[in-house]
Amino acid sequence: MKELMNRFAINLFAVFVFFCNDGVAQDFSNLWQGHFSYLKVEDITLAENKVYGAAQNVVYSYDIQTEELNTITTIEGLSGQQISTIYYSNNYDILLIGYDTGLIELYFENDRTVF
Repeated sequence: MKELMNRFAINLFAVFVFFCNDGVAQDFSNLWQGHFSYLKVEDITLAENKVYGAAQNVVYSYDIQTEELNTITTIEGLSGQQISTIYYSNNYDILLIGYDTGLIELYFENDRTVF
């Protein structure tokens, strides 16, 4: 009987450990830093108050009024490798990012999301 209780306790512990785990993991993504080249720019496009420049795997945005430089990278959601072209649509306020592989992503400036 004692052996049966030990086996039950071990099985109950296994169920608790494997099935009741919330999947909590450490998230360090807000500490990531990107290091990108400013030297090889592939394409440039203009918005109303911004200039966008695409390098290999990063898009730079320069605000003409505030003189602020921002980056759009894989940390912010870009998924492609080699950016080949960019285009900003003033009608829709969308930045289109094209890659050598044929992938096209959309960047929405108002909420800084990539699709």
